[in-house]
Amino acid sequence: WVEVVVKLAAAAGDASLRARAEAMLGLLIGYGGDFHRAVAAMSTAVDLIDQLPPGTGTTRRREQQIDQVANRGTLIAIFARGGRLTEARTMGEAFLATIADPATVPGELGAVADAQSSLGLVYALQGEPGPARRSYAAAIAAYQASDLHLFALMRQREELILAVLPFQADDLEEREQVAAAAERTAYWVTERGGHINVDLPRY
Repeated sequence: WVEVVVKLAAAAGDASLRARAEAMLGLLIGYGGDFHRAVAAMSTAVDLIDQLPPGTGTTRRREQQIDQVANRGTLIAIFARGGRLTEARTMGEAFLATIADPATVPGELGAVADAQSSLGLVYALQGEPGPARRSYAAAIAAYQASDLHLFALMRQREELILAVLPFQADDLEEREQVAAAAERTAYWVTERGGHINVDLPRY
């Protein structure tokens, strides 16, 4: 369906719809595990989005939603989760260096959150727990600010597994604080119907 939308949007000359449909396509392909096609689709999407006039689509709710979860930060995440750590690190650090003001709109928050979570993963896997913890904290805050609490929970759990347990295994108090914060988010998510598994906090 999304591939059809991409073609229809291109035929209609709707640059905003085409860009966001390409972004959704890249996201779905990435979830399917095809790294090369996901990178190609998402690269096309973010290039198209960058060419849009400022503010394009920001007053339309559906476009705001897709901008939160499919953006330039998502492209960086595809590289990081595809094992291309050096490229993800270079892209992520360069992208964040271009941001002069704190993110406020959904698309900006989503891009910052994805870029920071990607860097958190990269730093942890490259043996740098300090930068990893700082990036995870920034990602979690951005996800929460954009009302993507399930994404925040995923990063909290990842931080515990990749950045806390391997590097601070003997710091029981810190381990408990990180786990407790994730449990609180899990309760928040399940109590508001954001996840069907009521045992999510125990997980």
